[in-house]
Amino acid sequence: VGYILSGDPAYITSYNNARALIKKFDRDQYIEEMLVNYLDDAEMTGRLVCFDVGERRIGIAASDLLGITAQPVETYTRTGENEEDYQYLAKILRDQEAVKLVVGLPKNMNNTLGFKAQEIQEFIAGFQPYLPEGFPIDWIDERLTTVQAEGVLLEANVSRRKKEFVDKIAAVFMLQAYMDAH
Repeated sequence: VGYILSGDPAYITSYNNARALIKKFDRDQYIEEMLVNYLDDAEMTGRLVCFDVGERRIGIAASDLLGITAQPVETYTRTGENEEDYQYLAKILRDQEAVKLVVGLPKNMNNTLGFKAQEIQEFIAGFQPYLPEGFPIDWIDERLTTVQAEGVLLEANVSRRKKEFVDKIAAVFMLQAYMDAH
């Protein structure tokens, strides 16, 4: 058995070594099968990107290629010209090889959409012509993500006034919550 599995007849010196090798072989084969099945079932072959859209800044986060973890990308400072903003954001999606956009939607505490949520929906509606046809966009409730981000930054001894950090960390929280739920 040792020679067949390892190719080295001197490798197996005892019954216990043979059993350990067989268990390792079974475990490795099982892990490989799991990964192949996961990758076959996976809907995506690229990254998810999340926007935390604000009046002055947009926090941007992206997933890893398997959609397991979210990392901060940057905080984009809006120019005041939507067309310029749309072009830059479309470039971010291309650079990240994004397969889906997730956008934070600020709901009220009673789960209704307020004025800010409508503004963000209008901004994203204006952004859609800059995306490939049929590019998927999904929404996530962003309530309290800024509070979470500020808490993390305080723990890390970063000033709350550094809004560029708060926005992209909030985008990370939103994207991670989205991936965990899907």
